[in-house]
Amino acid sequence: MKLSMLAPAILLSSAIPFLSIAQSPEEDFARALQLEASGNPENAIDAYERISLKHHSSNLYANLGNLYFQKEDYGRAILYFRKALWLDPDDRELSDSLAEANLRSGAVENQSPRPNRFLSAHFQAHWLVATSLVFWFGILLGAYLIPQRLTPFSGTGYGLLWILSLGFLIWGFAQSQAAGKRLSREIVILSPKNDSERETIIGLRRFPGEGSSCNAQLKPGDSMLVVLDDSENPRIHQSPEKTLWFLVQSHSGVERGWIKRDEFESVMSFVRLDQNDLEASKSN
Repeated sequence: MKLSMLAPAILLSSAIPFLSIAQSPEEDFARALQLEASGNPENAIDAYERISLKHHSSNLYANLGNLYFQKEDYGRAILYFRKALWLDPDDRELSDSLAEANLRSGAVENQSPRPNRFLSAHFQAHWLVATSLVFWFGILLGAYLIPQRLTPFSGTGYGLLWILSLGFLIWGFAQSQAAGKRLSREIVILSPKNDSERETIIGLRRFPGEGSSCNAQLKPGDSMLVVLDDSENPRIHQSPEKTLWFLVQSHSGVERGWIKRDEFESVMSFVRLDQNDLEASKSN
């Protein structure tokens, strides 16, 4: 065998053992379920969280929420129940679990206002499709009817009805889009993972630094919003110790201050509030 053919063959044969032990997400999930069923919650949580780095499902987040609820870590239970409900908003059991976790955490008052179901972020595509259909249907129907069958009076009425319908649909889309943008900024306050005391109070600092005084106190499970700059990037400060601080505010806008990156997590699974945001904020 020529040397040029031998090298790829050696590489392929050495990779076969690794390919054979690679597991699918379903197999990883089944293994995590086994760990949970065998009474090993810590390892089950680790397994679920590793899966969540690349894959997202309502069952995955619901299981994590239940495990953290059993540990009385209600901040993370709320976080994962919220993630699960984003993927499956009609699940009543998840809604009940979230309500119970909010009650246990004492974070009932500091939760995000829930928009009308039809004005939520889930319905953005529905509003957009309906707007497009009404726009083009109105144009085509008007082009057919007005020259032939409509009187000036009825034509004016038809035009007003079409404009009002479009205005309502555009308003609905704008409301749904605003709800989506707000949700992308929403975070849940968490206690440190290595802290055995689940009643940890997180200070909302006046300035980004450990020595800063606090203008408010937050409980694990409280909901806040990340403050954005003019370029729609999170307001971030990096300390000399390389600690990332984020400027956040309450949903009412009354409370505002700085918290560390390890004191919260984003509700939206695909939103990354990390070093990428820091680089983006520096470039603007």
